[in-house]
Amino acid sequence: MRLEKRVNLIYKDYLELDKPREFQKEGITMVSDKPKKMLILNIGDNKVFWTAEGKTIKNLYQLSAALEQMSNETFNHHVNELKNDFSTWVFDVFGENRLAKKLINAKTKQEAQVAVLKHLVSVLSR
Repeated sequence: MRLEKRVNLIYKDYLELDKPREFQKEGITMVSDKPKKMLILNIGDNKVFWTAEGKTIKNLYQLSAALEQMSNETFNHHVNELKNDFSTWVFDVFGENRLAKKLINAKTKQEAQVAVLKHLVSVLSR
């Protein structure tokens, strides 16, 4: 199954979540402080990512779609030798250090999109 299709199926399942999940760790029931749903639902207007084209990205799912559609010029505006705006946004807004590290190494739109999609599948299918 294509990675994008798998993410779409998982995305639909997680839209139904409305509170953090409980899990067992060493016999103690804990509640996750960062629901998986946070990665795919829209964040507040003050934390959206504005692309150089003037489009907004409100979650990681939208980031993967935006990477596919954006021009190379826009991508290179946000990712170059001096900075990686996508990596910074993912870390600052979502606290997703693992994905931020993968994005910092992505040099093309395709590499960045694959990193985001793989991360979503990994996190949402746990």
